[in-house]
Amino acid sequence: MASRLVTAYALGQGSEAVFILVLSVACIAVWAVVVMGRGRGLAAAMVVAAGLVFGPIFPTLMAILLGHFDPALHGRAVGLLFGLGGLGWTATPMLIGAYARRTSVQRGFLLAAGSAVGLGVVALVLVVR
Repeated sequence: MASRLVTAYALGQGSEAVFILVLSVACIAVWAVVVMGRGRGLAAAMVVAAGLVFGPIFPTLMAILLGHFDPALHGRAVGLLFGLGGLGWTATPMLIGAYARRTSVQRGFLLAAGSAVGLGVVALVLVVR
């Protein structure tokens, strides 16, 4: 919540896509440390890091989304985001769990890192566009 609050006050208008790109790279780094790291202290630090990095992503993506649609279409745009996003946030944990059963929970988070790479690709498209 703190990272969302800081983002709300510190992020300049028009820099949202670049910020998402930076956060996606940070997401990849967090998941890489989760997958490869060892020890309780590092795991605890990654929980905090995940909160700081992942917290501002959704509201910032929502700002980008709403900036691309006429206000009369905001309800439809948000509904579509939640409809399509629901597929991802339902399927991803199931895939992580299935992979973790064959390997380990720690290795299962490789799929979450893959999702972060996907976010990075989308963010890069937004920045270049």
